[in-house]
Amino acid sequence: MVGRGSGLPAASPALAVNAVSGKLWHVTARSVPHVSLEPRRTCHARELFEVLADPGIYRYLDDAPPASVDALREAIARTESGRSPDGTEQWLNWIVRDADGRMAGYVQATIGAKGDTNVAYVFGTAFHGRGLARQAVEHMLDLLAAAHGARTLLIVCDRRNARSIHLARELGFDDAPPGVLQRRRIADGDILLVRAAA
Repeated sequence: MVGRGSGLPAASPALAVNAVSGKLWHVTARSVPHVSLEPRRTCHARELFEVLADPGIYRYLDDAPPASVDALREAIARTESGRSPDGTEQWLNWIVRDADGRMAGYVQATIGAKGDTNVAYVFGTAFHGRGLARQAVEHMLDLLAAAHGARTLLIVCDRRNARSIHLARELGFDDAPPGVLQRRRIADGDILLVRAAA
């Protein structure tokens, strides 16, 4: 689902780069009352594979379930640096755990040099309807604005995905204006939602 803890040991800190200052800092696990966000690492591959094997996730996604734990581990390894290969984008990924420590899904953001930020979220269907996605995404958006130089937040979503669109609108996203739509290509069946980071 696009656009869709406590007491756990903190994940190992990871290095990230502030898009505004260019400085490095440590990104550690973060918690809110019912969810925990941990920087996604290769050590999460086996557990995340089980979540992503849920066929219900892919009803409105172009992706397919990962072929194997090893394939997922390799995909995660390619993003662990937190930067695109050319260094122009921040790649930020967190896995999400519920209050009992179960992995529920992940949230992610890609931040361009000018602060335009593509946001996505995927949660196992067993965790739908519990408010976890809203808490996790809202917490990520706060982190993006406060620590990562995000300015404009964008979500691309299948128009049929009412659950994800509803979540985005609850978090203050609205239909992108014509000027934004002209600059960004999306598929005919998708909708582009936008809001300011802060």
